[in-house]
Amino acid sequence: MVKGCCLCELNAEFVLKGTTDYYCKDCALDFFGDVGLLLPLEEEAAVLKRFVEEKMRIDSDGQYVVNEEKKVKKKIVNKKTTGVKKKKATVKKAKKKLKAKGE
Repeated sequence: MVKGCCLCELNAEFVLKGTTDYYCKDCALDFFGDVGLLLPLEEEAAVLKRFVEEKMRIDSDGQYVVNEEKKVKKKIVNKKTTGVKKKKATVKKAKKKLKAKGE
């Protein structure tokens, strides 16, 4: 989808960072005096493409499928609980050893 310049409606080549203001090269030069202040539209599209690639994958049929973040979160939670269980087991062993030495 081609974006139009917000001033003259021609095909936009630049975007003002953090806004939805798109400019063609001529209007950008007239309005800002330097296109270095603006992001090239390709750069903005690349950011969006990376975001979509992180959130989606292509399955064996060539269809886009949303990555399931719940599985990742669940694995992290399991790692945390496993660490807690190991610490509790270590504390219990230490208490048993102290009791055995004390008695």
